[in-house]
Amino acid sequence: MRSTVSRFAAIVALTLCIAACGNDSKPAAQAEGAMKWLSTGGPCEDLERIKNDHESKENLGLVFCGNAGHTFTGELRCERDLIEVQCR
Repeated sequence: MRSTVSRFAAIVALTLCIAACGNDSKPAAQAEGAMKWLSTGGPCEDLERIKNDHESKENLGLVFCGNAGHTFTGELRCERDLIEVQCR
């Protein structure tokens, strides 16, 4: 269990570093109402646990969407065997 949490934390940290270095060339007015899904890099087997823990769900969404300059819509999904958060 501890190694799963450590691996998930390492993947989150790596993803945050990569997201922080991104270049969003779209104007703010154009990007505003658009919905997009961002991958967290976390495995889908953790999805149910995160959905059931409101605080973890909000923290995960706020970190990934906030880093990308968006707001978290509260939606999570499993796509390509990774957890994704929906941002606006």
